[in-house]
Amino acid sequence: MLFRSIETVAAQTNDALRSLQAGDAVTAGQALFSISPAQTFIVRTKVDEQDIARVRVGQGAIVSGEDFNGTTFPGRVEAIAPTAQRSDDPAATTKQVLTDIALDRTASFMRDGMSADVDIITTEVRNALVVPNSAILHDSKGKRYVWVAASGKVLKRIISTGYSSDTSTIVRRGLRPGELIVLEPSAALRQDAPITV
Repeated sequence: MLFRSIETVAAQTNDALRSLQAGDAVTAGQALFSISPAQTFIVRTKVDEQDIARVRVGQGAIVSGEDFNGTTFPGRVEAIAPTAQRSDDPAATTKQVLTDIALDRTASFMRDGMSADVDIITTEVRNALVVPNSAILHDSKGKRYVWVAASGKVLKRIISTGYSSDTSTIVRRGLRPGELIVLEPSAALRQDAPITV
Protein backbone atom coordinates (compact mmCIF):
# COMPACT_ATOMS: atom_id res chain seq x y z
CA MET A 1 0.00 0.00 0.00
CA LEU A 2 1.29 3.47 -0.88
CA PHE A 3 1.86 6.06 1.85
CA ARG A 4 3.49 9.44 2.02
CA SER A 5 6.45 9.06 4.29
CA ILE A 6 6.53 10.46 7.83
CA GLU A 7 9.87 12.21 8.24
CA THR A 8 9.72 13.17 11.93
CA VAL A 9 7.53 12.51 14.97
CA ALA A 10 7.16 15.16 17.67
CA ALA A 11 8.86 14.59 21.02
CA GLN A 12 6.88 14.26 24.21
CA THR A 13 6.50 17.65 25.88
CA ASN A 14 8.32 16.71 29.12
CA ASP A 15 11.02 14.54 27.46
CA ALA A 16 12.71 15.88 24.34
CA LEU A 17 14.46 12.54 23.75
CA ARG A 18 11.25 10.51 23.67
CA SER A 19 9.01 10.63 20.61
CA LEU A 20 5.23 10.58 21.00
CA GLN A 21 3.75 7.16 21.62
CA ALA A 22 0.22 5.81 21.25
CA GLY A 23 -1.83 7.00 24.23
CA ASP A 24 0.25 10.15 24.98
CA ALA A 25 -1.68 13.33 25.70
CA VAL A 26 -1.37 16.15 23.14
CA THR A 27 -2.61 19.74 23.05
CA ALA A 28 -4.61 21.58 20.42
CA GLY A 29 -2.36 23.14 17.78
CA GLN A 30 0.64 20.95 18.65
CA ALA A 31 2.62 19.75 15.60
CA LEU A 32 2.72 15.98 15.74
CA PHE A 33 4.32 14.82 12.49
CA SER A 34 6.39 16.11 9.61
CA ILE A 35 5.22 14.48 6.38
CA SER A 36 7.33 14.34 3.22
CA PRO A 37 6.31 16.27 0.09
CA ALA A 38 3.54 14.80 -2.07
CA GLN A 39 5.95 13.57 -4.75
CA THR A 40 7.49 11.03 -2.36
CA PHE A 41 5.78 7.76 -1.50
CA ILE A 42 6.52 4.82 0.77
CA VAL A 43 5.18 1.38 -0.12
CA ARG A 44 4.42 -0.65 2.99
CA THR A 45 4.59 -4.37 2.36
CA LYS A 46 4.63 -7.52 4.49
CA VAL A 47 7.46 -10.04 4.12
CA ASP A 48 6.91 -13.61 5.29
CA GLU A 49 9.05 -14.47 8.32
CA GLN A 50 10.88 -17.26 6.46
CA ASP A 51 12.09 -14.72 3.86
CA ILE A 52 12.96 -11.76 6.11
CA ALA A 53 16.51 -13.03 6.86
CA ARG A 54 17.42 -12.25 3.23
CA VAL A 55 16.08 -8.67 3.35
CA ARG A 56 18.32 -5.73 4.31
CA VAL A 57 17.85 -1.96 4.48
CA GLY A 58 19.16 -0.44 1.25
CA GLN A 59 18.32 -3.38 -1.02
CA GLY A 60 16.69 -2.56 -4.33
CA ALA A 61 13.03 -3.25 -5.05
CA ILE A 62 10.66 -3.14 -8.00
CA VAL A 63 7.11 -1.89 -7.39
CA SER A 64 4.25 -2.56 -9.79
CA GLY A 65 0.48 -2.82 -9.64
CA GLU A 66 -2.67 -3.74 -11.52
CA ASP A 67 -3.54 -0.06 -11.90
CA PHE A 68 -0.04 1.05 -12.94
CA ASN A 69 -0.63 0.44 -16.68
CA GLY A 70 2.35 -1.89 -16.90
CA THR A 71 4.76 0.66 -15.44
CA THR A 72 7.24 -0.43 -12.78
CA PHE A 73 8.94 1.82 -10.25
CA PRO A 74 12.38 1.29 -8.68
CA GLY A 75 12.82 1.73 -4.97
CA ARG A 76 14.84 0.56 -1.99
CA VAL A 77 14.18 -0.99 1.40
CA GLU A 78 13.85 1.94 3.79
CA ALA A 79 12.88 0.24 7.06
CA ILE A 80 12.15 -3.21 8.50
CA ALA A 81 9.92 -3.57 11.56
CA PRO A 82 11.61 -4.99 14.67
CA THR A 83 8.74 -7.40 15.35
CA ALA A 84 6.63 -9.84 13.34
CA GLN A 85 2.86 -9.83 13.25
CA ARG A 86 0.15 -12.31 12.42
CA SER A 87 -0.35 -13.05 8.72
CA ASP A 88 -3.26 -11.50 6.83
CA ASP A 89 -4.22 -15.02 5.77
CA PRO A 90 -6.27 -16.53 8.62
CA ALA A 91 -5.29 -20.04 7.50
CA ALA A 92 -1.55 -19.28 7.64
CA THR A 93 0.49 -20.22 10.70
CA THR A 94 3.51 -18.08 9.76
CA LYS A 95 3.95 -14.42 10.63
CA GLN A 96 4.90 -11.39 8.55
CA VAL A 97 7.25 -8.44 9.03
CA LEU A 98 6.24 -4.92 7.95
CA THR A 99 8.80 -3.55 5.49
CA ASP A 100 8.85 -0.04 3.99
CA ILE A 101 10.01 0.58 0.41
CA ALA A 102 10.93 4.15 -0.58
CA LEU A 103 10.21 4.84 -4.26
CA ASP A 104 12.97 6.47 -6.32
CA ARG A 105 10.36 8.10 -8.55
CA THR A 106 6.59 8.36 -8.66
CA ALA A 107 3.80 9.15 -11.12
CA SER A 108 0.96 11.65 -11.13
CA PHE A 109 -1.67 8.90 -10.89
CA MET A 110 -0.38 7.60 -7.54
CA ARG A 111 -2.58 8.20 -4.51
CA ASP A 112 -2.30 7.43 -0.82
CA GLY A 113 -3.83 4.05 -0.04
CA MET A 114 -3.38 2.44 -3.49
CA SER A 115 -2.40 -1.22 -3.68
CA ALA A 116 0.95 -2.31 -5.11
CA ASP A 117 3.03 -5.43 -5.74
CA VAL A 118 6.61 -5.50 -4.44
CA ASP A 119 9.62 -7.58 -5.53
CA ILE A 120 12.64 -7.08 -3.25
CA ILE A 121 15.94 -7.83 -4.99
CA THR A 122 17.80 -10.04 -2.51
CA THR A 123 20.23 -11.49 -5.06
CA GLU A 124 21.35 -10.15 -8.42
CA VAL A 125 23.17 -12.36 -10.92
CA ARG A 126 23.98 -10.91 -14.33
CA ASN A 127 23.89 -12.88 -17.60
CA ALA A 128 22.26 -15.90 -15.97
CA LEU A 129 20.43 -18.73 -17.69
CA VAL A 130 17.14 -19.19 -15.83
CA VAL A 131 14.47 -21.88 -16.19
CA PRO A 132 11.05 -22.29 -14.51
CA ASN A 133 11.09 -24.55 -11.45
CA SER A 134 8.32 -26.63 -13.03
CA ALA A 135 10.81 -27.87 -15.67
CA ILE A 136 13.33 -29.26 -13.16
CA LEU A 137 13.06 -32.88 -12.02
CA HIS A 138 15.13 -35.12 -9.70
CA ASP A 139 16.34 -38.61 -10.56
CA SER A 140 16.73 -41.55 -8.16
CA LYS A 141 20.22 -40.33 -7.20
CA GLY A 142 18.98 -36.85 -6.37
CA LYS A 143 20.50 -35.25 -9.47
CA ARG A 144 18.54 -32.47 -11.12
CA TYR A 145 17.65 -32.71 -14.79
CA VAL A 146 15.44 -31.23 -17.51
CA TRP A 147 14.02 -32.66 -20.73
CA VAL A 148 15.52 -30.97 -23.79
CA ALA A 149 13.66 -31.05 -27.14
CA ALA A 150 16.08 -31.66 -30.02
CA SER A 151 15.68 -33.24 -33.49
CA GLY A 152 12.10 -34.30 -32.81
CA LYS A 153 12.78 -36.16 -29.57
CA VAL A 154 13.36 -35.47 -25.87
CA LEU A 155 16.73 -35.92 -24.20
CA LYS A 156 17.40 -36.11 -20.47
CA ARG A 157 19.96 -33.48 -19.50
CA ILE A 158 21.62 -33.40 -16.06
CA ILE A 159 22.05 -29.80 -14.87
CA SER A 160 23.93 -27.93 -12.16
CA THR A 161 21.86 -25.18 -10.54
CA GLY A 162 22.48 -21.98 -8.62
CA TYR A 163 20.18 -19.52 -6.87
CA SER A 164 16.49 -20.34 -6.86
CA SER A 165 13.34 -18.27 -6.26
CA ASP A 166 9.73 -19.30 -5.79
CA THR A 167 9.29 -19.54 -9.57
CA SER A 168 12.66 -20.03 -11.27
CA THR A 169 16.19 -21.37 -10.89
CA ILE A 170 19.57 -20.42 -12.35
CA VAL A 171 21.23 -23.17 -14.42
CA ARG A 172 25.02 -23.01 -14.18
CA ARG A 173 25.91 -26.03 -16.30
CA GLY A 174 24.11 -28.47 -18.57
CA LEU A 175 22.10 -26.09 -20.78
CA ARG A 176 22.92 -23.58 -23.49
CA PRO A 177 20.98 -20.39 -24.26
CA GLY A 178 18.32 -21.02 -26.89
CA GLU A 179 17.80 -24.71 -26.20
CA LEU A 180 14.17 -25.80 -25.90
CA ILE A 181 13.05 -27.54 -22.70
CA VAL A 182 9.80 -29.13 -21.59
CA LEU A 183 8.25 -26.71 -19.11
CA GLU A 184 5.85 -29.12 -17.37
CA PRO A 185 7.12 -32.63 -18.12
CA SER A 186 4.87 -35.65 -17.73
CA ALA A 187 6.00 -38.56 -15.59
CA ALA A 188 5.52 -40.74 -18.68
CA LEU A 189 8.32 -39.02 -20.64
CA ARG A 190 11.20 -41.29 -21.61
CA GLN A 191 14.60 -40.78 -23.22
CA ASP A 192 14.40 -40.35 -27.02
CA ALA A 193 10.57 -40.18 -26.96
CA PRO A 194 9.24 -38.33 -30.04
CA ILE A 195 8.09 -34.78 -29.42
CA THR A 196 6.51 -32.04 -31.48
CA VAL A 197 7.52 -28.47 -30.62
